Amino acid sequence: MRKISLSLLLVAALEPVLADDQKASATPLEKINRKIAAEPKYQSSAPLYGLYVLDDAHKTRVWAVLDKTSPDKKIYDVLYFDRNANGKLTDEGERIENEQGSFELGDFVDPNSNDRHTIVKLARNNKGSVMFGLNWKGKHRVGGGYPKVDGPYTMFGKTAAEAPIVKMVGEGAFAVQTWSAPKSLKIGNSDYHNDIKFFVGHAGVGASSFSSVMHPFLPKDVALEATLIYESTAGKKTELKTKLTSRC
Repeated sequence: MRKISLSLLLVAALEPVLADDQKASATPLEKINRKIAAEPKYQSSAPLYGLYVLDDAHKTRVWAVLDKTSPDKKIYDVLYFDRNANGKLTDEGERIENEQGSFELGDFVDPNSNDRHTIVKLARNNKGSVMFGLNWKGKHRVGGGYPKVDGPYTMFGKTAAEAPIVKMVGEGAFAVQTWSAPKSLKIGNSDYHNDIKFFVGHAGVGASSFSSVMHPFLPKDVALEATLIYESTAGKKTELKTKLTSRC
């Protein structure tokens, strides 16, 4: 039986990444302060919390809290969304209702950079998972958060301390995460059932917290370089390098 491992390197970023001094000053996602400066009086006895970071310096932090119009509601039909990223959920226009749990939020203007992100949307499905999306600077779509291969989208936390953190950024130094993969690989088999697919985007904090930049966004001359490392039953290790040019 062959043992397989796969390592990937993104050979180029979409836009210049942060300077060294900016990188040093960026608070790691896992160390971000989770305190909410002001919260409304929730109707639900169990509001749900999520935190979105909308810049590479990790300064633009947007809280999203799901609530209900009444305690006996079965679905979360109210969203509190920190439109101005000031840590408060009590400002005008930050309470949105939708009977289906799908919230169209319009544009978001980053108070730190003045960048405008468009077609901002948050939706919670009937299984409880949340998908958030926006057009980064009005251009390519960014969505999140995604699980590793199998599982639900982002599951909001029961408290601010338990909230997942999803980094919704459409540029910079990207990471990769497995989208789908077969249970076993067959070397030399070109059947699509033998494919491994990857997301390109940013890792977050918590389960199902990876954000993906949607195709098309990479220039045609930019590709992922992949190294496939496998070992035969005889113990011979082989490395196969290739460029991943197929996109979907």
